[in-house]
Amino acid sequence: MSVNKFKHALQNNGLDIFHSFCVGSYNDFFAGYDTSFVLNTSWSKYKDKSLAIIIGNTKQIWPHFVKNCDKTIYNPLDKYVVDAVQDSITSDMPAHKLYFSHQRMPMSQFKPMVSMQHASHLSGLAFYDNKNSYLCIHKEYGPWFALRCIVVLEEEYTGNSAPCQENPCSLDAQLSTKLALEKAMQNQDDWREWIKMREACKLNNSDEWKYGTNQLYYHYTLDKKYIELD
Repeated sequence: MSVNKFKHALQNNGLDIFHSFCVGSYNDFFAGYDTSFVLNTSWSKYKDKSLAIIIGNTKQIWPHFVKNCDKTIYNPLDKYVVDAVQDSITSDMPAHKLYFSHQRMPMSQFKPMVSMQHASHLSGLAFYDNKNSYLCIHKEYGPWFALRCIVVLEEEYTGNSAPCQENPCSLDAQLSTKLALEKAMQNQDDWREWIKMREACKLNNSDEWKYGTNQLYYHYTLDKKYIELD
């Protein structure tokens, strides 16, 4: 029940993606690949059978963020997410640890604390396209969502999660995305080319989830002048 209350509170803050999985499916992958990404579960009596939850958002976060953001800091959206997640935790929640996507490894400016793309793929939330776009692609939202945090809880995972098997984009869309990525790589400082790459990654109904103009421009520039409702 406490986890359901946590989910509801997150949704009220615009964090509308809440996907549970077994932390062991993530740790098993990285144990043979890059152990620095393995999430420590020694504190939980369930160890690698512990419940983990991916928290993220679609475009639904934008009005909540615009209303409550602190523009005095470098990245107001990161702070908003941290505050929203921590404020949503209830007193009866099991013991837990939080891993935010913007956090970096000790002594590193670039390596994240957790691989959100791999967690998304291994948990079955969204397909990680590491050939054409390096985006995670959801079967409903397409590329129009963001991965913000993983919560590991001292509670046993009892569901059935499996990795995503297929890219939900058509072969034509995959080719268009790959070509758009190649162009963006040739013009890496032109953030509009990166938007075109994301736009090329189309599903049948994913455009209805496309970020509004201000959210999209802020996502790629972090320019606070775009922190406004469309």
